[in-house]
Amino acid sequence: IISKRIYQSGELIFEEQPLVLAQFEWNKLYKYSACEYCLYPLESCEQNVRRLCQDTSIVIQHPECDPNQTISQRIVRCRQCNEMYCSTKCHQQAMTNYHSILCQSTENEKKDQLIRHIIDLWRSAHPPPETTSITLVLKLMAMLKNSNNRLLLLQELQKFSQGVQSENQKFYHKLLRKEFQSQVEQLRYALEQFNEQYMQISEFKWFLTSDGFRQLLALLGRNQQGIGTSSLAIWVKNCENLSKTQETTAAAAGAAGSDISQFIDAIYTKIDDVSGEFIDCEGSGLFKLQSCLNHSCDANAEIQYLHNNSTLSVVTTRLISPNEEITINYLSECDRNRSRHSRQKLLQENYLFLCQCNRCVSEASEPDETSEEEESENEMDED
Repeated sequence: IISKRIYQSGELIFEEQPLVLAQFEWNKLYKYSACEYCLYPLESCEQNVRRLCQDTSIVIQHPECDPNQTISQRIVRCRQCNEMYCSTKCHQQAMTNYHSILCQSTENEKKDQLIRHIIDLWRSAHPPPETTSITLVLKLMAMLKNSNNRLLLLQELQKFSQGVQSENQKFYHKLLRKEFQSQVEQLRYALEQFNEQYMQISEFKWFLTSDGFRQLLALLGRNQQGIGTSSLAIWVKNCENLSKTQETTAAAAGAAGSDISQFIDAIYTKIDDVSGEFIDCEGSGLFKLQSCLNHSCDANAEIQYLHNNSTLSVVTTRLISPNEEITINYLSECDRNRSRHSRQKLLQENYLFLCQCNRCVSEASEPDETSEEEESENEMDED
């Protein structure tokens, strides 16, 4: 995607909704509570913090900074399966698109058992940290089943890149390595049975062949965009804004600001000790425009979730000139400062290409060793 005008740093370029999204299976299993349709968090900040810290005695400061104080009163539940949504609108949209088919009620126990079996197979093959979800496939199948224009939906799906190998055929997507062949085949067979017994979608049959399923998994792996939402993060942001406001209006506010900062730091420290890095409600989705953005290790834009749901926002990280390509960094924040060799390895495994951005070219003379090897050598030097 090429910029047609000047964008200032921090400016919103565009926003979009996903074609389909799903919460990660392990994330959901561990009771990270989120709207099934848009991934909006369904806990108050205090509930969120207590769960992550495993401490029910915690009382957050400035509860007025938590927009989810009364979220429990706003939750809408599916009457059949008790699935939760943040609004009637999300519930209705889910029912229209896929949930009327995937709803795990007691009406068809065999169907529900097969769905649970498919999800269990995925969990066993894809432990945390998760990168995509088999529920995306189930939802796509249900969307096709409910669609009045299946051909159009399939065409949209096929626009996403879906090669299983790199162009030079030197490496496969990590989901399709030899060590996963047995699990991939079990998944494929279970989904094939699901289609034959309950869906009967002739247009999807090719995706459930051996080659087609590999293409489908590669499509998800290469194109999925991670989504993260958090009641805690919004409360922290609002507290920081409140502190800044107080500091400009009262001399005593400096101490108050310091107190809340210390409280926030203490919470994050305890969460890190108890729950580790898994703080957010996490999932992934397929976004048509976002998938057109190329990667750069020195990107000029980034993905944000400004609305604390699945609405994706692309925001500039520096000034962008007219006719300049808009790029994002496909790597997670913790991986972006790793060595060139480590970054290239991750990009090969997940996206099947070798990065040739300006940063990678400028670092081409660096040793071909992973960041772990570098850290190990540094530790040995210290010893």
